[in-house]
Amino acid sequence: MVDKEHVVLFIKFNLNGRLGYVVLDQGYHVARVVTVMMDGQYPHTGDFTQQFEDNKETIYSYSIHPVDSAYIVWSMVTINHTTGAKDGYQSLIYIGAPFLSPVDVTERRNLVYEFRSLVARDTKGHALAGLHFKVKLDDKLDFTVFYRNVKGDKIRVKIAFSRIRVDQPDLGLTKQELEAIDTCNKQLNYTVGTLRNIIRSATLVIRDKDYIRQLLEINEQVNDLMDLDGFMEEREE
Repeated sequence: MVDKEHVVLFIKFNLNGRLGYVVLDQGYHVARVVTVMMDGQYPHTGDFTQQFEDNKETIYSYSIHPVDSAYIVWSMVTINHTTGAKDGYQSLIYIGAPFLSPVDVTERRNLVYEFRSLVARDTKGHALAGLHFKVKLDDKLDFTVFYRNVKGDKIRVKIAFSRIRVDQPDLGLTKQELEAIDTCNKQLNYTVGTLRNIIRSATLVIRDKDYIRQLLEINEQVNDLMDLDGFMEEREE
């Protein structure tokens, strides 16, 4: 299955007549092997905590679609243990036939995906440092730089694209903002100045309103093709 930067591997097996799949979901930073059984019984993995940060717990689960076994349902639920609020969504993963060119499709999907990110992760898939922003037609659009301090705490700094001066070495930013960018650059294992140049390039792209408008229109069309709710309604009729 491929969606933006997401590549996931499914290996089909038969356990004494019981159909199952081994799931390796490195594309979504799942640092474990997941087992999905058709009957939902042992050794079916079921729900598991993928991440717990800032008192928010993210729970993943993979299961065979109850109507069409050519699909696996990937569910993600986020629980805010401070407020009690819950949020989540489901995605369908087609397993009915081999996918012979995942990297090619992933690269194409990522070209028009509206969420952009650069992230360094540890071996468990936890985000250590990086930069991210959501592409939209907004003059107040900002990006977030994050990194870990000496205590291991995650530090986040938001910077508006409108403040970036692409023709200046310091990008027109404050000393504290530059320190955050350069610290993030180091934790991303980039050579000195690389992240500053990436921010310059991203700023120029974001300011091209015609390009951004076209990108968002294409992304919306792709999302319509991947509408899970519509698929579920069609299958249940």
